[in-house]
Amino acid sequence: MPYSTPALKQTNDLIAAGEWNQNTVNNAIALRGGEIALTSQAVGDLVIATSATQLGRIADVATGQVLVSGGVATAPAYSASPSITSLTYTTDLKSTTALATPAALIATQATAFASTVSGAAIMGFGTTNDVSLMNRAGTVVLGIGPNTTAVNMAGVVTKPAQPAFFATGAIQSNVTGDGTLYTMVFGTEIYDQASNFATSTFTAPVTGRYFLTSIIGYQGVLAGHDTHYMQIVTSNRTMTINHQNIGVRIANDTTHIQMNTFADMDSGDTAVVKFAVSGSTKVIDTLIDVTSFSGALIC
Repeated sequence: MPYSTPALKQTNDLIAAGEWNQNTVNNAIALRGGEIALTSQAVGDLVIATSATQLGRIADVATGQVLVSGGVATAPAYSASPSITSLTYTTDLKSTTALATPAALIATQATAFASTVSGAAIMGFGTTNDVSLMNRAGTVVLGIGPNTTAVNMAGVVTKPAQPAFFATGAIQSNVTGDGTLYTMVFGTEIYDQASNFATSTFTAPVTGRYFLTSIIGYQGVLAGHDTHYMQIVTSNRTMTINHQNIGVRIANDTTHIQMNTFADMDSGDTAVVKFAVSGSTKVIDTLIDVTSFSGALIC
């Protein structure tokens, strides 16, 4: 609809119906004169308020830019590199294209990395918050995280976060001999990788299969002591080994008993070692130089 120029009127003039239609109804936009500052526009331009009574425009720009707030009482502007104060999302962010392989990333970044990090190529991200530093061949040389495997330059595999422990026993006097089932004390930790062993008890940090082994050295055997047995007791099950007629064979001497097992343990399960000698009086002492308890997560 073409614009119709309004007829000039003075205050208190009467407006006839025809003039009203010409001046107002026939015009698509009726705004207060002098309060629009749009001199020209193009497809894609945005109209904004430039003051309390004026309108202006923001010209469209090249593809790839975003409109960024300039703050209160300041006009926004397009930017190709905006700074966002915070970002909140409620669903996972997903890529529509495949990520480059470590080898491809290394090929494009080798020169830059060579000038700053000798022998290193790129950081890689794995599952469960793992971060790995890989060499030029894509081999992990440093890993941070519970599932990371580190491979040194010689190709030897180490797992510094893998649960593993070794503790030795202590001299304990008159702990059994009359059938008393004694929970062994291992007071000296030789190593406790990942810190899961305390107060003679190993606690599994993750669900898996654990190799557990213990040896108990003891003395004070009498001729009447007829059996000895030991147990590795976990939250899921108890494994037992025993020997008969020990008093006849080793009276007034020292001996030992040993057992190994692969234990299925859930996260938070515990493992302890127990020991008993039966058939006579409670005069059996454990030895410090033979007794130990050790284990590690296998798979």
